[in-house]
Amino acid sequence: MATRKKKAKKSPAKRSGAVARAQSVIARVEAQLPSNVRKVVRRGEKAGAEAEKRIERLIRDLRKQLNNAAVAARKEAVSLLDRLEAAIAPAPAPKKKAPRRRMKKKA
Repeated sequence: MATRKKKAKKSPAKRSGAVARAQSVIARVEAQLPSNVRKVVRRGEKAGAEAEKRIERLIRDLRKQLNNAAVAARKEAVSLLDRLEAAIAPAPAPKKKAPRRRMKKKA
């Protein structure tokens, strides 16, 4: 049985054009970054997460305030409509007094 020849690894094809330029720019920027980039990134992520939580809390509080104001406005509108209906409604007719019964005299 014949032995197989190992295939030589192909070298990665060199990229040319825009991709190569972008990669070189990224490499230059990374070279300028501080050595403890992970710490910097973590601090930024933590600050971003805290800001998101703060924003969510503010939005939740504003929604509650808006809901409370809407409920108060609805109650006020209902009371004003009730007063208006009472003012517009025709006055009730005066009640007729029942005629007095005459009592028979005892003889």
